[in-house]
Amino acid sequence: GDVAAALSSSARKIEAEYFYPYQAHAPLETMSAVADVQPGRCEVWAGSQAPNRAQTEAAKLLGIPESAVTVHVPLLGGGFGRRGRTDFVLDAVECSKVAGAPVRVVWTRSDDMRNGDFHPISLHRLSAGLDASGQPAAWRHRVSVGVFSKMTTPEAEAVRAALRGAYDTPYAIGAVEAELIESASPVRT
Repeated sequence: GDVAAALSSSARKIEAEYFYPYQAHAPLETMSAVADVQPGRCEVWAGSQAPNRAQTEAAKLLGIPESAVTVHVPLLGGGFGRRGRTDFVLDAVECSKVAGAPVRVVWTRSDDMRNGDFHPISLHRLSAGLDASGQPAAWRHRVSVGVFSKMTTPEAEAVRAALRGAYDTPYAIGAVEAELIESASPVRT
């Protein structure tokens, strides 16, 4: 529907603005992985939120088929999205390849704060219009997100997920508009 018209004709308007600064993921447990690279195969143990991505990237790094990489995912403490990245896994894989033996890599908290990534900076501007009975008639959600220029496609898609719940709201609202504005970020997100 026409959001501008629905907002202007609403019986009541509600507006809100939310700002989220850069935030370190700071998972409860440090980033760690064990890798055992053997000729033509690789076995990894890592508390990963993205084991399929870890498998794909390890296979690519080693030049072997994905089916030759096994990723074991033990129980893990809160990862808060940080364990969705594979940098710590690839560190273990690369070290095992060079060492020719199983290797355990454990990032210190300061390693992660210096070399990890951050939740992106974002500003959310929300406008809603309610009809005479108090039901939502219009919803506008505008998000401005800082995007690191060297992001890969899956990472950029994750940032765009900032609009989830805005464009795909489960509520019956006649007019919905969601807008994402990406701006350059000097910080890896």
